[in-house]
Amino acid sequence: MADRIFIGFGGNLAGPAGSPRQSIAAAARLLGLRGIHLVAQSALYESEPWGGIRQPRFVNGVWEARSRRSPQQVLGILLDVEKQLGRRRRVRWGARVIDLDLLAYGYVSGQWQAPVALQLPHPAIAQRAFVLRPFADLAAGFQPGGPGAPNIGQMAAGLPVFARAATRRIVATQG
Repeated sequence: MADRIFIGFGGNLAGPAGSPRQSIAAAARLLGLRGIHLVAQSALYESEPWGGIRQPRFVNGVWEARSRRSPQQVLGILLDVEKQLGRRRRVRWGARVIDLDLLAYGYVSGQWQAPVALQLPHPAIAQRAFVLRPFADLAAGFQPGGPGAPNIGQMAAGLPVFARAATRRIVATQG
């Protein structure tokens, strides 16, 4: 049985595949060819850049996927696809053609599995409106902190007004 995976995606620069939206579509195709099968996509959101660096706004979203690959293999594939699409890691939180983040991996019988050697669910989910809002489109009930912890929907609803204002929906959810 394939594992349930959530992948954050975004970009704010044109690259070899074209605009950020075209790079996102190219990433989706490449992931499918590498054994990561996308089953749903959140709405697309436009967001202010993170980290205080002056740059264009981002297009962000979240995919739900299935794969039989290990978490480490999935992460390696995400990094390879970024590189293939022109991602160059020069400045932390800088502008980029594509950004792919493994947010969560391995939902089995109501529990998320914590793979060895990777910090999953992604440790920065709770601080990023550009992750929380699209993630809530797909899995509002997911509890990154485990049973009894706030879920994604609650975290998204609890975002400060300025954070919600910095991330706006631009394209509806695609299932």
